[in-house]
Amino acid sequence: MTFKNKLFFTFFFLLTPFVFLAQSSNLVLTGIMDFTVPSGGSNGKAIHLTATDTIADLSIYGIGVANNGGGTDGQEYTFDPISVLPGEQIIVARSIPSMTSYFDTCFVEFNHVLQATSSISQNGDDAIELFFNGNVIETFGDINIDGTGQCWEYTDSWAYKDVGDTSCLGGNWIFGGVDCTDGSTTSYSSNCPYPLCPLPPSSGCTDPFALNYDPLATFNDGSCLYSCLFLK
Repeated sequence: MTFKNKLFFTFFFLLTPFVFLAQSSNLVLTGIMDFTVPSGGSNGKAIHLTATDTIADLSIYGIGVANNGGGTDGQEYTFDPISVLPGEQIIVARSIPSMTSYFDTCFVEFNHVLQATSSISQNGDDAIELFFNGNVIETFGDINIDGTGQCWEYTDSWAYKDVGDTSCLGGNWIFGGVDCTDGSTTSYSSNCPYPLCPLPPSSGCTDPFALNYDPLATFNDGSCLYSCLFLK
């Protein structure tokens, strides 16, 4: 082997770990869903991810659900072999029809909709692992702790990556609140609309006792104003 070839292979092997690290950060967990949807069952379970760079083949990534604090179950779901672009939103859903209906007009925010297998089985107290080439690159929650009663519990609710309480998961997640989707027919009719969703055109003040009541509004956007009444 010539000196030039030796130099090339040395450079290649030194560079490989950096290429691996760069590719492994091209997909991140964005949302974990355990919605209560009208169709019931496991139809409200889904994982939301975001591509941070171009990914030519998404199947190099996978997901694992660590149930009930029992530690890792390894990679249980492998993504479809599709290409994605930077900033694109991906949802892996147990029931695509149910989630299409539940998200209503917001469902168009997802660029890629993938059918989940039964392994996407989180119950609101389970940690989630994101894999790249069979290795864990990101974890939501704690795989060794049952999330029931923990700050990151999302039973009948959601967890969403955003600036949150620094005492919980490093302040990188916010939460809808346990049971906040119970009794709802869409995300907009729940007590905790999913953060990705923009307010619908029909949003406004829906309280008829408010000063700025809008009879045409179907979604309360929190803008209601009230007069102050002072009693002597």
